[in-house]
Amino acid sequence: MNPAEPRIRLLAVDLDGTLWNHSLNFDARDSEALHQAARRGVEVVPVSARPPFGIEYGLHGSDFYRYAIAYNGSLVYERATQQELLNLVIPPAQTEAAIDLIHKYRLYAGFYAGGDFYAEFDDENARLEARSQGRHPVIVPDLSKFASRGPNKLIVIELKDNQRLSSFYEEASRNLADLSLLYSTDYTIEICHSLVSKASGLRFVAERLGIQPAEIMAVGDSYNDLSMIELAGIGVAVANAPQEVRQAADWVTASCQEGGVAQAVAKFILEPGPEVVCP
Repeated sequence: MNPAEPRIRLLAVDLDGTLWNHSLNFDARDSEALHQAARRGVEVVPVSARPPFGIEYGLHGSDFYRYAIAYNGSLVYERATQQELLNLVIPPAQTEAAIDLIHKYRLYAGFYAGGDFYAEFDDENARLEARSQGRHPVIVPDLSKFASRGPNKLIVIELKDNQRLSSFYEEASRNLADLSLLYSTDYTIEICHSLVSKASGLRFVAERLGIQPAEIMAVGDSYNDLSMIELAGIGVAVANAPQEVRQAADWVTASCQEGGVAQAVAKFILEPGPEVVCP
């Protein structure tokens, strides 16, 4: 960092694929780096597509953060009190339309509303989510019955038939254009309120703390991280990110398996470190 550039005051870090791997194990170097950043007065903020309970489950009681951004920016909460500071849900009519389309393509959907989690099928998709989030969905006969609650997120999963998922996405992009739809992995599509993005959630927290975008560093690995990487004064991609995400970043660090977050924190917050060449 050039001495003339603003000091980093907020570190936004994605979780899955960035801070930890599929087994929810994160490198001890990354954990120590985040604690060091917090001790230096940097506001460390986990930013995830996960629900609050999934964030807490994966972070194993870590205490380096005060605020967390869940559901891709749909919900912001204060960790100590679990108070919701921002809560943008999908309106009931749009929820019903989305669920009808999911039913048309016979796809699995996880329905997340605050701390609640529902699904219609107790299958391998539900078990996959349960392992990831530390909580099994409540199985209900029809998610449409819960539309009036307004979910923070619907996640559509298809592990085997990419074409069916792609066809769903194409029709949803036309008919649910007033919602936010994005691929978070090759086999998952996440649906949120139209105003939701990781950038919008991050901007909310930053404004609450009086922090400018130039004073933010954001680290991520996937397409749903692009908005916050582009918002931040310093956008960082881990080496395991897709090419499009790496190209959008200001700097590419090591992978989530190799202490990539720690390298970025060392370079831009703690002390200069060696660059990692973009593969």
